[in-house]
Amino acid sequence: MGFVGLSKLSRSVLQVWICITLLFAGAYAQQSAVQVPSLAQCEEWFKSDSIDYHLLAVDQAMNHQGDQRQEVLSLLHHALRDKQSVVRIVAERNIQRLHDKSSIVPLIEALGDDDASIDDNYGGIFAGSIPPYIRMFWRAEVISVLREYGTEAAAALPLVRRYIKGDFAYSGPRCEAISFVGVLRDRTSISLLIPLVTGETKTMNDYIECAVEALGQIGDPKAVPALEKYALNSDVPKIREAAVIALANIRSTNSDLQK
Repeated sequence: MGFVGLSKLSRSVLQVWICITLLFAGAYAQQSAVQVPSLAQCEEWFKSDSIDYHLLAVDQAMNHQGDQRQEVLSLLHHALRDKQSVVRIVAERNIQRLHDKSSIVPLIEALGDDDASIDDNYGGIFAGSIPPYIRMFWRAEVISVLREYGTEAAAALPLVRRYIKGDFAYSGPRCEAISFVGVLRDRTSISLLIPLVTGETKTMNDYIECAVEALGQIGDPKAVPALEKYALNSDVPKIREAAVIALANIRSTNSDLQK
């Protein structure tokens, strides 16, 4: 289930922007005449006030994931709390590549940071081009990475549920949050998901589809009336299709509902 909340064009532009930003930061490596910087050098770069050096440190530290894995993870965990959201994105993606259980708590703690502690206004050549989306994009990706740990990341549930409620000024991470509670089969989240399906909570069709799929994964019979009355009669084909699958999943796990 992919990240929604941005148009395909906006997501593509953002991806290109991040890649180009890293390329510009890479110029510092040439200036330093260091082809493969040591991890110690990366740690020094990260102590500087330069955002470009922070990006470079987080990117180049991965060269040492084989022989200094724990030290690399420590740097990446620290970078998850960086003031700049673009640095957080690069750190989160490298953490995803390493997929180490020690990253679960740092990811949860970083996700809990309020917006005031994160700056989207990267001061590079593309400053001001698409800042409003970066923080939202990062939060969605963190929830997606946590989902990969399954029940081992259950401690994130209280935070993740907040994104389903829409307590924040943007709704980008909502579908990732809905998918998270579905994968963890969290029955306590049903009361948040059903209003999305019935229309009590006004939202986009993408989120309704996510909610229908999550209810099917959770498998609680309480969701059947909402799925039958609303999702099966939706004007959107993909929502109807998701409802058919969800109802089949619920019935397959509840013998008393099988016909």
